[in-house]
Amino acid sequence: MCFFAWSYLSSNQPQTSCILPRKVRNVCLNLAYTADMSETLRKALRLRVIFVCRIILSYGAISSILLLRPVISAVQLLSQLVDPQQFANQWETLAAHTDKAYSLVITGISAPNSFTPGEVSHFQDVHGVLVGWGIVLLVMFFLSSWISQSISRLDRLQISLWMKHSIWWLGGVSIVSALFFDQMFTEFHRLFFPQGNFAFSIDSLIIQVFPPTYWLLNFVLLQIGSMVFIAWQGRQLPEDESDDS
Repeated sequence: MCFFAWSYLSSNQPQTSCILPRKVRNVCLNLAYTADMSETLRKALRLRVIFVCRIILSYGAISSILLLRPVISAVQLLSQLVDPQQFANQWETLAAHTDKAYSLVITGISAPNSFTPGEVSHFQDVHGVLVGWGIVLLVMFFLSSWISQSISRLDRLQISLWMKHSIWWLGGVSIVSALFFDQMFTEFHRLFFPQGNFAFSIDSLIIQVFPPTYWLLNFVLLQIGSMVFIAWQGRQLPEDESDDS
């Protein structure tokens, strides 16, 4: 209502100055301006929420692929080729230990294995983190899908542009993190495992099964895969827009 009053007053200001008191006119103009600004802020917030959700979902998709059992074996094999000295076990023994660890991480249920109680406890903590990560991804997916229904063609182009630009700063962060991987890996564990049961000796079974090279390769694959997926989404958004129109 105030918006229509504002439009009417803007086009017919000389005639309405004698009809409406000046204070009433100013109040209507201020309310209309406030409503317009509020809608602009809400729109900007919606676009940024969609952008952040898509970035996080990209990392979620690639991390889910890296958690597949065959992919874990492939990364272990690649790690063994890069640094053979880090693997003290034969491939058959390594596969058996990996199966036990994988079962612990996925189910969180302890079964007879060769890992120490501290290592088993850490695997169970990883299971809890993965459950929380899955919940976050589900929330992000439904939130992004719900908000995306109300965005326009120009909004899609804006999000697409943000996603393309994000590749550059994600690449920079990835390079710096890879150069200081040991520090980053430690801080990551301090954040998600504040109880402190993530430090193990170099000759422990958990380190022999998943050595530092394995995690470095996982990080590189995660970053590259996520950036490729984000770039693909940046190209796909305008195409989805043309399909919708």
